[in-house]
Amino acid sequence: MIGSLFRAEWKKVTGNRWLVGCLIWIWPLGALSVALGLLLLGILSDDIHQRMIDNPARWTDSSLLFWTIPNSIIGRLIIICFATVLFAGEYRWGTWKNLLPRQGRLTLIVMKFITLAVFIMLVFVLTSLVWVLARGVVQLSVGGAYPPALDEIPSNYWRRLVLQLITAFLSTLIIAGIAALIALVTRSIIAGVVVGLGAAVIDGVIGAALLIFYAASGLRFFPSLFRFTITYNVDNLLNWALSQESSPVLSNIDIQNNEIFGNLKLDPPLAGNSMPVSLLILVLWMLLLVGLAAYSFYRQDITE
Repeated sequence: MIGSLFRAEWKKVTGNRWLVGCLIWIWPLGALSVALGLLLLGILSDDIHQRMIDNPARWTDSSLLFWTIPNSIIGRLIIICFATVLFAGEYRWGTWKNLLPRQGRLTLIVMKFITLAVFIMLVFVLTSLVWVLARGVVQLSVGGAYPPALDEIPSNYWRRLVLQLITAFLSTLIIAGIAALIALVTRSIIAGVVVGLGAAVIDGVIGAALLIFYAASGLRFFPSLFRFTITYNVDNLLNWALSQESSPVLSNIDIQNNEIFGNLKLDPPLAGNSMPVSLLILVLWMLLLVGLAAYSFYRQDITE
């Protein structure tokens, strides 16, 4: 039963070719296009040709490059659009009207989330492979090296890769949970996309709002709430992957001599979360949002 459900959801996810092409397949195709552009530059420009030889790209860095996308604000907006169309589209296309009794709904909705996340992860695995191979072809074409050798891979590479994969998977499910919840409540693709994009933007700018509350009240309680946001914990995990240390809370916001707020800065900065704490917070966000979406679907009269 699980296998047949997965196959059915996979067909739905991949069935809308325009949607998948515009929002998903654009990444591997974009990676290939950029590599071809670099190849042409290396052939046509002696300066760039020599630079590629003197400062060769590293395949380890190339393999990590595109994993920043699902963890970025742009990636979140794309995932929200994609997930909203998939979930709200079920109402538009009427595929849920003749659905199962309530006891089968939870399995269906959870499988839809899993299929969506697996599909997006596979797309970025493919994108990374395309970029690594294409970048290697570019380097070899100009006569350059493509380090490191397999026995010279940096000791922190695998930790960085695994942590970025885990963060991308959790981030995808969290953003899909937001999109699905809104889509299930509104039953509208347009409303779901608009509200979903708004939710993603709000999460991204909430730090500034918390600093304003801090400036008005002097209470460090407000900026400390930023520790629990999706944005901070995703960024913090990526920082752990890169430098093995946490990101200070809101240390990137420093407003000087503003007419309204004066000097707006968190000083001294709050210490950041540990890696396990950030992982736990993201898992809890994922369970909360996916759970709310599943509960909403379970309680609905989908025959309307």
